[in-house]
Amino acid sequence: MAAVRVIRQQSYEAIYTLLKEAMLAKQPVSAIYKEFRRVLCPYVLGRTKGDSLRVLCYQSGGESHSGLGHKGSDENWRCIDIEKLTDVKLTEERWQSPTSRNRPQSCVSKVEFEVTFSNGTGHSGTAP
Repeated sequence: MAAVRVIRQQSYEAIYTLLKEAMLAKQPVSAIYKEFRRVLCPYVLGRTKGDSLRVLCYQSGGESHSGLGHKGSDENWRCIDIEKLTDVKLTEERWQSPTSRNRPQSCVSKVEFEVTFSNGTGHSGTAP
């Protein structure tokens, strides 16, 4: 079986900027990750200890290798390497949050931008 070759049409920087824009507007993105089209609500954007770009998202739609839990389920959190995202675009979908709001935060070591669940602006951090 031949390997699937991904042709990158967006730079990592462009994807990072688009994810940050989505976070500011609380507007989901549609993207391909591990061969599946997904609808993602990005909550935490930053880097790993090894300095790779990573995003913690709540997957609200699309497909997944592991499947999706029910709407609002904590099972729908996804830790995603930005370098493995392709065809990222803003969607008209509705922003979704898990019911319990318990999110794993071992995904991103160096948080650069974050959507919070507070009653304030809901955003913190700075871009690199």
